[in-house]
Amino acid sequence: MKYIFILCILISIRNINAQGLTWSNPVDVSASAFSNLRPSIALDAANNPIIMWGSLDSSAIFISKWTGASFSPAKRVTPSGMNIFVADWAGPNFAVDGNKIYIVYKQSPEETSNLWLSRSTDGGNSFTQIDVDDTGFVSRFPTVTVNASGNPVVGFMKFDSGWANARWVVTRSMNGGNSFMKDTLAGDYSGGEACDCCPGTIVSNGNNMAMMYRDNNVNIRDIWTGISTDQGLSFPTGARLDYNNWMIMACPSTGPDGFIIGDTLYSVFMNAASGKSLVHYSAYNFMTNTFGYSNSFTGNFSGLGLQNFPHCSHYNNNVATVWKQTVTGLGQIILSYNNQNTSFQNLQLDTIAESSSLSKYNNPDVVMSDDKLFAVWQDNTSKTVKFSYAIYNAASGVNELMNDDYPKINYQSENNLLFIETSTTSHLAVHDINGNIVIEKVLDNGINKINLSNLPAAVYVCNVTTNNKNKTMKILKN
Repeated sequence: MKYIFILCILISIRNINAQGLTWSNPVDVSASAFSNLRPSIALDAANNPIIMWGSLDSSAIFISKWTGASFSPAKRVTPSGMNIFVADWAGPNFAVDGNKIYIVYKQSPEETSNLWLSRSTDGGNSFTQIDVDDTGFVSRFPTVTVNASGNPVVGFMKFDSGWANARWVVTRSMNGGNSFMKDTLAGDYSGGEACDCCPGTIVSNGNNMAMMYRDNNVNIRDIWTGISTDQGLSFPTGARLDYNNWMIMACPSTGPDGFIIGDTLYSVFMNAASGKSLVHYSAYNFMTNTFGYSNSFTGNFSGLGLQNFPHCSHYNNNVATVWKQTVTGLGQIILSYNNQNTSFQNLQLDTIAESSSLSKYNNPDVVMSDDKLFAVWQDNTSKTVKFSYAIYNAASGVNELMNDDYPKINYQSENNLLFIETSTTSHLAVHDINGNIVIEKVLDNGINKINLSNLPAAVYVCNVTTNNKNKTMKILKN
């Protein structure tokens, strides 16, 4: 699908350090003996980083915590003698809620083994293993979030025997993870099935929850989400987050990440429909059922090899995304960040790590506190997890920030839909080239969808008035 973005900032890869981020020297989280696969990072109740990763050599999961001056010794959280599924492209997932740590993983072999939750209620000092899924089915790719009631909710891909009928389901605990309810369907909204070798991500905020995944509808492998407004009890509706129409006969082995702020789901993912593997972002509003916007972070540029494995985080309205990138003989870990509003638009780019080896760095993750960006990534040369942080100026006050940058306007030309995102009640007037008003209406706070199908093909001027300020933009309707 073709998108014309009216409000945008063209981002060049050369705009590095535009806001002067200074990163600490990378340090090893643990020794190479503990391996480094797919590290993830979260913050505890005191905003100290907790890092989780997998080891292919020992077929185990490890964590390490920042102690104020260094990282604690790597701690194995899975039982000795139990083999788990871990790979360069998929593996365990975790969520931290204060001093509670929830790690979900799949025991191997996948076809005949269970899916487990490793739970700590004392900040990671001790862990209990809890069986999550039903017997009689094949499961893989667990992902976990904590709902508004403080209970873990686990999403995973489920199959019938013989790896048939791939679909995403969600199961919820009502007792802090001691046991789990029967799973409920949280996918199958496109008419296809789940992309059976692509991990998914479950995220939540308040009563809202999203089970994001890569779909497979006759080899169109775009990103979709199941939507829950009852803390994960049911997912009666779903939505498409990605309109790139990427057709690929092979499995991409990469999935989405995201977060929810208020009623809006923000997501990041890789898509190669353009012929180049690019990291994209999108926004979707739960309440209005409207697709807000989508674009690649950088677009294609000279020397770009590929982008993949994006992860994102936010603190209030501050947003950060990291991904792996290769460009002109360099392997990089790239950060995109914005401390002005929750939109993925109006971004700055930074390079966290760079090497002349294209394959040295992989699988970055990021988390934000009120004043710091924390990043981890996989170093395939040293076989360690690398950690670095930078201090940033956090923005605060949702309305204050949004009023400076809103409204945001984009036009989806293929179905003649105009999307306008505002932070307060606004006024819209669409004029033809003779100055005649052809559409006029009051816009609500949030994402507004305006259908232009009844207008003849022409150039129109869109004028939005917000807080006595005008924004005027031209729209070409074909």
